Amino acid sequence: MAFFGRLYFAALRPEEAVNLRPANLDLPEEGWGWITLERAVPDTGRARTDSGLQRDERQLKHRAVGETCRVPCPPELVVMLRHHLEKYETGKVGRVSPLARRPYDLRHAAVSTWLNGGVPATQVTEWAGHSVAVLLEVYAK
Repeated sequence: MAFFGRLYFAALRPEEAVNLRPANLDLPEEGWGWITLERAVPDTGRARTDSGLQRDERQLKHRAVGETCRVPCPPELVVMLRHHLEKYETGKVGRVSPLARRPYDLRHAAVSTWLNGGVPATQVTEWAGHSVAVLLEVYAK
């Protein structure tokens, strides 16, 4: 639930959501929090990674190496993540939760909801890591 919540409520890409560690989360007792994205781990397959693992870490999509991004974490997601961290341990490498299948639709829904809710397109592009052109072509419907 916490994995899908990150995609839906914060519009994270799966490769960003799966790489979150507790240190990336600012989760207050109540109200809005923040997620700081540092690196992504796209699922490219063992044959296409330098390490031979299923995923290699890399910079965030459309961002320079070392560049981070702060994304707002709505109260619903704060509660979800706090519950998840209290109930479950992190994975072997300290990540918040395991992967899931076909989660990208939730990210799409979050971006569309932001746009339909009146969040300026320039702000949505910052949070979601898109160009305005991609945002308007793919999400603004």
